[in-house]
Amino acid sequence: MAERRQPAKPYRKPKPPASDPRFAAGPDDADAGLAEHEPGPNEIAAAARSRSGSRSLRAPAEAGAPLSPAAQQLQRELARVERLKAQLAQMESIGQDYLNGCAQRLQPLRERLRLARRGLALALAPWLEPDARGLSRAQQGKARSLLCRLAQLLAEGGDADMAALHDRYSPQSLADKRRSAADALRARLSDWLAPDDEAVQAAADPDDLLRAAHRQWQTESAAQQARRDARQAKREARKAQREPAPAALLEQQAQQDAGATLRTLYRQLASALHPDRASDEAERQRMTALMSAANAAYDRRDLLALLDLQLQAELADPTHLERLSAQRLQAVTRLLKEQAASLERERQGEQQRWLHQLDLPAGSRIDAALLQRRLEEQELELLRQLHEAQAWLEQAGDPAGLKGWLNRNAG
Repeated sequence: MAERRQPAKPYRKPKPPASDPRFAAGPDDADAGLAEHEPGPNEIAAAARSRSGSRSLRAPAEAGAPLSPAAQQLQRELARVERLKAQLAQMESIGQDYLNGCAQRLQPLRERLRLARRGLALALAPWLEPDARGLSRAQQGKARSLLCRLAQLLAEGGDADMAALHDRYSPQSLADKRRSAADALRARLSDWLAPDDEAVQAAADPDDLLRAAHRQWQTESAAQQARRDARQAKREARKAQREPAPAALLEQQAQQDAGATLRTLYRQLASALHPDRASDEAERQRMTALMSAANAAYDRRDLLALLDLQLQAELADPTHLERLSAQRLQAVTRLLKEQAASLERERQGEQQRWLHQLDLPAGSRIDAALLQRRLEEQELELLRQLHEAQAWLEQAGDPAGLKGWLNRNAG
């Protein structure tokens, strides 16, 4: 009996191999401190192109030619550096937008409020003169308390006339108040302040005391750091006398390869961008600008910027990194890791700087929507205070209105 033949199965194109999970993005790539929105690859690439004006270095691999593990690692580090640069640019943009909003929307209101408060303080002063009539003793006490609060607030902003007005009607001068505040602060910080520091002990103002304490802390920190550096130098000297281990030799060779790669890229750019190669004045100016950018990038070991400049100078195509030898790929990847670590430190420092400059609590996110809400809340509060000060100012010149207003509002 003839053997039955199975029908032929239809041909199916094999699936591409799954990506190796070892090269997936790790937890260290997580964004911390910015908005929860994570920019995607297209947004990151667009941000990088908008800053550098160059073509993307992250060109996709040709169909049917998957990247090697070394090339995958290179592309991952490129993405990480681009993402960190995009986050720094985003943080700068959000912070500057908020500061611009404060200047345009809040500063005019603050100036109007300052003038209204100043006018109110001056309007209350005649009612506190010895020969003034119309207010009871209790009402005069309320008016004096309000005048001193307003004058002190304005004096702290630099208004010398208001400082004199405060001292004229207040039982305690501004200098005495600052001295008392400094003494109270000094008592709270007594465990941390050096008793033999003359500047700390002589400070008669809380701000002066804090500055003196900060200088003391800096001096102590510098001395501690000098001792740590001396101990580290001794350890390094002992370590240099020993025979280097194979791992240390490999690390040293990797560092040399990375430095050589960076120097090679820079020298290629320096040669290609020499002004004598320019065909006209416009080209000379373009090459001079590129060379200036190359110098700055080389000084800060910014490999990605040098690679972008290579593309702008038409010294390479977007896929040239994937054709490097394994050794050169490792050297370039190492440089990118170093740059990513430096950018991460810069990002953390910039986040702390913006938190301090924007007067945000520690751990807050630099978020555009959050800052916009904060700006609107500050604007509403300033409008409320301005409306209140203007209403008080309208009552200050009328005895009947002033009496009723003091009874209702002033404490």
